[in-house]
Amino acid sequence: MTDAVETFRRVLVPLDFRVAEPADEGHPAVLAFEVDGQAMAMAPGTERALEFAAALARKTTAALSLVHVVPPLADSPMYHGPVPLPAGLIQEVRDRAMQRAMQLIHLIRDRLCPDLSVDAIVRPGLPREVLLEEARRQAADLIVMAASSRGRLVRFVVGSTTDHLIREAPCPVVVIPPE
Repeated sequence: MTDAVETFRRVLVPLDFRVAEPADEGHPAVLAFEVDGQAMAMAPGTERALEFAAALARKTTAALSLVHVVPPLADSPMYHGPVPLPAGLIQEVRDRAMQRAMQLIHLIRDRLCPDLSVDAIVRPGLPREVLLEEARRQAADLIVMAASSRGRLVRFVVGSTTDHLIREAPCPVVVIPPE
């Protein structure tokens, strides 16, 4: 093993979740986790990125930081129409989403990484900004993430978190194909 690989101390892994489809629950390739009676799964590619990061951590004794970013609902135009949602309700929804995400990260950690040093991080904000802040704050040696499964046109128009991190991250970024 090269010296560069042996020096990994902290690997940051962004996690993206989705509601598990009914077919997912019986499909062996999809890991479903139940949180508050809701079946949740990692987004396509995220499971593979976590498996890669965990294997690397086992070989290098690196610690993993599993990070999920809860998007800012208050900034979305969907919540400011003719009948806007009260700020307290938006905050309650965000707080609940953050609690569920933390529960889910703990389930994922316990099932997929029980033998590793793992930090669970859930923060509100824009994914590209939060992930860059976490990479800098933790002095991450590597970011391992899934490629966006969005099409080229959408990525061109709105950009992608992956593209942004590749350009701006303070450390190397390994991108795992979504499928």
